[in-house]
Amino acid sequence: MRNLKRAVKAFSLLELLVTACIIFILMGIFAAYANTTLKVAKDLALQNELSGIRMAIQHYLVINNKLPPDLKELLKKSLTRANPDGTVTYESYLKAVRIGRDGALLDPFFNKYRYNKLSGMVWTETPGRNNW
Repeated sequence: MRNLKRAVKAFSLLELLVTACIIFILMGIFAAYANTTLKVAKDLALQNELSGIRMAIQHYLVINNKLPPDLKELLKKSLTRANPDGTVTYESYLKAVRIGRDGALLDPFFNKYRYNKLSGMVWTETPGRNNW
């Protein structure tokens, strides 16, 4: 006589809950790691952009014998350079990565860069990073 009971080959509710908990824990660990990595990348980008802006200000000072009136001037005014092959190139002192609606330069955290036209100092409004 045949056995009327079939072998059940499905997961129990407890096994599904344990699997879901493990997946959510792994997702939480990954999200925290990704957020930390993104913050470090933005910090490095901010340091590089501040260095580039400061070098552009110094380059402007050497060429024009005065500090630029604002950071927008570094984007608008072009530097003329004669190449050895006889061609002339025009490029701005600074290439902007992010520009706000009002035309101001934005840092990787989307805060404005501030500039003191008397001292030539530039810094960011990002909290915790304004002394860089």
